[in-house]
Amino acid sequence: MGALVQTLDAKEVDLLLKMMIIKIDTREQKNEHIVEFLDSRGIAWQSAKLDAGDYGAYIPATEGITDRALHLNAVIERKNSLDELAQTVKDRSRFENELSRAKRRDTRLIIVVEDGSYSGMIRQRYRSEYNAKAFTGSLMAFEARYNVPIQHVAKEDAGHYMYHWLYYQFREALLSM
Repeated sequence: MGALVQTLDAKEVDLLLKMMIIKIDTREQKNEHIVEFLDSRGIAWQSAKLDAGDYGAYIPATEGITDRALHLNAVIERKNSLDELAQTVKDRSRFENELSRAKRRDTRLIIVVEDGSYSGMIRQRYRSEYNAKAFTGSLMAFEARYNVPIQHVAKEDAGHYMYHWLYYQFREALLSM
C-alpha cells in the first residue's frame, strides 16, 4: 500500500498562513525597523537560534489541520548594507560554511541587502577596500555554487519584502503538500 499524503485545501492554507510566526535569529542585530514592521502589522515573531540565515518561519500545530508544527525550509540572510556584505564575503569562511550548510540541508536561502545595489557594488560604493571585481565575482560564484540569489531592497521596505517572501515561500510549500 502506498504512503498516505495529506492535502490541504485553499481555506486550510489561508488559515495556516494567518498563524505563521517569523523566526528571527538570536544573533541578528540592528533590526529594529524589521521588528517595528512586524509589530505594526500584528505579525507574530519570536527570537530563536537558526542554523542558517537570520529569518525563517513556522506554523504551530493546529488542531484539525496538522498535528505538528510546520517549519519552512527557506531562510533569509539579511545584510544591512553593501559594507556589511563586502566584509562578510571578504572574510568568507564562516559565510561560505553557512551557505554550504543550507545547501546540504536543501534549505532555500536568499540574501537581502539593505540600501545597496548592483551598481553600487560594481562601482565600489562601499567603505571596504575589497576590490569591486573580486567582490562581485565572489558573489556571482556563491550564487552559482549554492543557488543563492541576492536581492537589494531599500531599508524602509526590508520588513515588507522579507515577510512577503517568507509568506509566499510557505504558501507554495503548503499548496504542494
